[in-house]
Amino acid sequence: MPFNIVRRYKINKHQATGGTWKNWSENVWYDGPPGQRYIKYPRNQDDLRMLLVDAHQNEIKVRASGQRHSQPPQILPDNRKALTTCCFPFPSCLRCNTNHERIVIDMSFYEDIKGDNDEIVRMKMVSRNEEKREAIVVVNAGTREDEFTYWVTQNNLALKTVTAGGIFSIAGMTSNDVHGGSIAYGIFADTCEGFRIMKWDGSIMEVHEDDPVRPDGFRPIQFARVNLGLLGVVTQ
Repeated sequence: MPFNIVRRYKINKHQATGGTWKNWSENVWYDGPPGQRYIKYPRNQDDLRMLLVDAHQNEIKVRASGQRHSQPPQILPDNRKALTTCCFPFPSCLRCNTNHERIVIDMSFYEDIKGDNDEIVRMKMVSRNEEKREAIVVVNAGTREDEFTYWVTQNNLALKTVTAGGIFSIAGMTSNDVHGGSIAYGIFADTCEGFRIMKWDGSIMEVHEDDPVRPDGFRPIQFARVNLGLLGVVTQ
């Protein structure tokens, strides 16, 4: 199956769209300001950095969205009753005079991994241990699970745990504590050995499994797994 086509189901000639954002069950429904393209689709690091820096300078809230399968309103509020509640769908709220303007970042088209021939790819084999039958792969955050699984299978490998849906983004699966379907392994995030995250100022933070334990006893990787988008935008 040509997953390079499947993952581009949101094809649009613009790098931003507007209108209505809703999750899969439609219990969260957000109508954006008329004419405002608040859903952004960065293609690379420069695109993403420009979005984050500009949003910070203009005090605009930013949230990253995967395949919209989360139940709670952690990406956007449900504003169908905006005339009687706060968060009116325009930049300046009529009730509290607060800037409620939002930017939603969709990483479906994002690519920043350098391949073996210096080409830009979405996933790449980092190491492989045939004796232990294990491998480490780096993958871009917006890659869907079905696309990733197909690539893994083509390389004679398999994920340690998978979901029932198969449509979720890899970053969404880790950030939101997707449990997976294995009794032999933990949640899906436990299979991730490192994260690359872009912070609000465009700087890059990397967190790895073997990073030293903090003075308070916590390991940095614990905060990167199931981070709910609070550390920045996960890119790899």
